[in-house]
Amino acid sequence: MKSRIIGDKVVETAIKVFSDDFSNNSRAYIAPTGNVKEMCDLFDNYGSVLTVLGGGGIALESVLRGASNVDCFDISEHQHDYFELMLTCMTFFDYDEFCKYFSSDQGKLLSFELYEKMYWFLEDGIADRLKPAFFGPGMIDKYFRTDYMVDLERLKKFCSYYNEEDYYKLKQNLDMIGGYLDFIKCDVSEVPERFADKKYDLIFLDNIFQYYRDIKGLDDVHLVDKFIKKKLSKLLNDDGIIQVNYGFELATDAVIEKFGYDIEGMSVDVNRFVQYEMNNSINTGLLTGYNGYDVSFISGTESSENNKRMNMVLTYKKPKN
Repeated sequence: MKSRIIGDKVVETAIKVFSDDFSNNSRAYIAPTGNVKEMCDLFDNYGSVLTVLGGGGIALESVLRGASNVDCFDISEHQHDYFELMLTCMTFFDYDEFCKYFSSDQGKLLSFELYEKMYWFLEDGIADRLKPAFFGPGMIDKYFRTDYMVDLERLKKFCSYYNEEDYYKLKQNLDMIGGYLDFIKCDVSEVPERFADKKYDLIFLDNIFQYYRDIKGLDDVHLVDKFIKKKLSKLLNDDGIIQVNYGFELATDAVIEKFGYDIEGMSVDVNRFVQYEMNNSINTGLLTGYNGYDVSFISGTESSENNKRMNMVLTYKKPKN
């Protein structure tokens, strides 16, 4: 148990152990790891959206692009608590102050100073659950994933709302929909049942199915295909689209090699890791053995000036009746 004074109030907190497995005890993502901006460019109809929450990038990008309804799910309540902190900060902060606390450039990323400012504006349950992350050296690393880059230059490239003009447009759009996004804590396999009373134009799963072998009841390509077509697609409006999976470097290389895609300036080193992906990934499995799936390629988050990389987006469009 630790304590700290905020204003004239002594705040006590118990330390909770978080992990990197995908569970309610997962460390929270601070920002998206993928190229959210270009992935969202692939789609047009942002009327009603359902998305895995993760770092919040797809949800916020959808609001920015005019979605009138955005519902979210995640297996981790801690991830949602962090997202509510971010939304609350967007209500009060101008662009520069937001970037100060939600990027690594100024050494203030998720500092105690941030929590102290926002403590009184957060719902009691959320404020209390977030306390431990801000109490003492090294606690941020225990509660949040800090193993990827969150500098402002990178975030601007892959998330629209880290650019000043789009940040203020997002604030305006959030205000128009009440500043709140509905959230249900659940596993992806529970989504069709938990959201059964809603219909969506777009459903985003990000890269959940990159780890399909670890999902109980969905640990086979055939089961994933059946889940997408027979269950999840029931939540779609006519012509609705499911973003089924996001492929990072190796998964993308495997698809390019497997199907012979010719992408200018892109070469694939078919090493044993790529070979493994070709034989085991959900992307090649669904594209090879099942109808209705499509793939698009976007700029990879692993790219550099001298090494062009691509990421891939796997989609399924609901057939017309």
